[in-house]
Amino acid sequence: MTQLGESVYYIPPTSAEYTGANAIYELKFVSDDGQPPQSRVVTEISLAGNEPGEGKEPTIAILGLEAVDDQLVLLTSQDGVLTALRYNPQSGELTGSAAVPEIRFADAKPSAGNSYQMDYEAVTDEESGMLHLYWYRYSSQEGVVESAVVSLRSNEGLEPASVSLDSLEEAAYGRLYERIATIRWLDGRQYVVRQEAAESGERGILSAGGQPVRLLIEVYESGSLVYEGALETPAADDSIRIVNSSSPASQASDPVSNRMLERIDLTKAEEGNR
Repeated sequence: MTQLGESVYYIPPTSAEYTGANAIYELKFVSDDGQPPQSRVVTEISLAGNEPGEGKEPTIAILGLEAVDDQLVLLTSQDGVLTALRYNPQSGELTGSAAVPEIRFADAKPSAGNSYQMDYEAVTDEESGMLHLYWYRYSSQEGVVESAVVSLRSNEGLEPASVSLDSLEEAAYGRLYERIATIRWLDGRQYVVRQEAAESGERGILSAGGQPVRLLIEVYESGSLVYEGALETPAADDSIRIVNSSSPASQASDPVSNRMLERIDLTKAEEGNR
């Protein structure tokens, strides 16, 4: 589900096991004539490739729907490869498409081996007209998690601007949580800010507020990591104090004594200041 202006758009996520057709809908919640509101079909998505048989269309799974640059971006897995489709929200016309072969899923042909999960995080960067997508997967190498950041440029058509792949050490007890704080595109570089559990995390405290956390900053250029660092803040001290208290679970979500890192943004420094 996504929103453009005052309009809300939705498509049911479906796997490659579904056949028939799917559709992007513009949802209507009220009507002017007192009748039940009627949602509008923006465009229909054929699932014919999911029918059994050889020499047919690609299999297709619907992953999600995003919005950028006044257009709808449908994220799909086609024969196991990430494929983004851009649609005009009014006419339903296909206005662009982009395949990202670096991101493969379990239904990839041939087998992708250690494939990415189909759920993802998305960040819309309206200033640069880009959609940033984040995936991770557990590597076959023990204790390592592989992440991927895909930046799609939507100004003219749809094209991948950058695909950044990285290997990360797994946090304690299987990365109890991780989330993307923000992703920005500045001067041809991806800036990724991630919040994750520190290695000193305690088993059984699943709340983000109940784990010692670190805010990681990574910068990618042409898909390669060129900078990484961490932002040290009092929020980590709060979490450490809670973990070592007599009742950590009950204090984890207390916003009064437990500071959180929210609404993080990145801006370009003034000329002469870096």
